[in-house]
Amino acid sequence: MVSPLILPPPSLVLETCLLGLVGKAGLAYHIGMHAMHSLVLLFAGFIAGSVLGIVGGIALGLSPTLYRAINPLLGFLMPIPAIAWAPVAMIWIGLGWPAVLAIVTYACVAEMIFNITAGIRAVPQRMVWQVQTFGADRAFIIWRVILPAAFPYIFSGLKLGLAASWRALIGAEMFAGVARGLGVMLFQAQDFYATDVVFSALLIIAVVSLALEQIGFAAIEKRTLERWGLARTAEV
Repeated sequence: MVSPLILPPPSLVLETCLLGLVGKAGLAYHIGMHAMHSLVLLFAGFIAGSVLGIVGGIALGLSPTLYRAINPLLGFLMPIPAIAWAPVAMIWIGLGWPAVLAIVTYACVAEMIFNITAGIRAVPQRMVWQVQTFGADRAFIIWRVILPAAFPYIFSGLKLGLAASWRALIGAEMFAGVARGLGVMLFQAQDFYATDVVFSALLIIAVVSLALEQIGFAAIEKRTLERWGLARTAEV
């Protein structure tokens, strides 16, 4: 009832995906090569963004003066999608993967710094007062009280940061002048009406997101938050 040019059957999408991952069947798009390039940029940007986001979030959360100075700027910048900074990144950095990496890093930082700052500031003051009565110094309070209490927020920031990085990466690759990547493959495939390749790329993007969420973060959450009693399913 529907032309395969508009909506390819699932069997064709799956075949294109599996064969494209290994560069077989004469496909013009080596999906595996594009996916690997995107994953490398994703993890590089996510690691850089996580470090900056954690350091920045802790600094803002611990310093009321710094928080009052920076929070209005964060409120101004946060509503701007990371992909909207792509033209600026391409002007300042140039075309290619460095601009994409900068956008991915920014997307991660923007999500993480907000969550971590909120988590640090949400730690009850009475917890700090209790350990201070026993003579605890500042370093002990930060590492043994504040950061463990704020860990659920830090973990949520990591999850949101990775999701934001993934979305920003695919969008930035479409027009940042990179030679490889799932985003540029999507953009090129739609020009040639290769809808089976388009849906194959969307399938890979969804599968990677699901694997990172359900396998990676779920395993970490079980070994940390649930094991330590910091998270549980709400029972009503």
